[in-house]
Amino acid sequence: MNEFIKYEAWENHWYFKPNNQLNLSRFLELDYTSWKERDRIQILLEADEIMEKPNDNQIRTLQFIKDMQDQIIESMFEYYQKVIFPVFSEATDIEENEIIYDKSELSKVFGIQKIEIPIFNMVDTKYFLIKLDFAYDPEHGLYILFDNTNPIDFFGEGDKNYDAISFYRDGLIYNTGEPLKVNLYKLNGETVFQENYHYDELIKLKLLKGTYRTFITFNQTQICRNFYVSKNLEEFTLREILTHKYY
Repeated sequence: MNEFIKYEAWENHWYFKPNNQLNLSRFLELDYTSWKERDRIQILLEADEIMEKPNDNQIRTLQFIKDMQDQIIESMFEYYQKVIFPVFSEATDIEENEIIYDKSELSKVFGIQKIEIPIFNMVDTKYFLIKLDFAYDPEHGLYILFDNTNPIDFFGEGDKNYDAISFYRDGLIYNTGEPLKVNLYKLNGETVFQENYHYDELIKLKLLKGTYRTFITFNQTQICRNFYVSKNLEEFTLREILTHKYY
């Protein structure tokens, strides 16, 4: 594994970067660009002021990304079909020649600019962000957050966050036992429900296969999440639909 250089990107925001460029040749094939050509992908490992080197999981994650480029690209294509395209096609006009029908066409819409690996130090899970130059929103671009090879959330420049990780790691559960305020919508704005539910409470409601948007109030913060339900459901929990674990 490469040696790393530590630097302060701006005040109190530290990163490591590899001293040498990794072989990310498959990622470089996703080369859509809205403003200038690129010949390398920036790699950043988040740090704090006292860290002398990346933690073990960050190094494992970087190697994982390098080794799993094909699988990550495959999952990006599936996520595009199920979540990204439905969300953006509802919000903006997309030309026919801008629609991706096969993973070989990803470079029509995506160009990989940067990979960011957070400080989380978990042996069994690898979280990372891929920042994309994005044809449907070239001004803001697109971040996709991954759990191993699985995309779990996306957001534009300035909205980068790791909220979705809390769904997977801890769940959205109040110590006081109070329920969550949950608003669930179809992408066209039609309301599915607006209710208070506990994270693991069984919700007996028909939910059809498709893409949805939810707003959940948790710790005085409103979390927005777009997600895909892969089959018709007669009952479910919030945990199951937000983490896709209802099979």
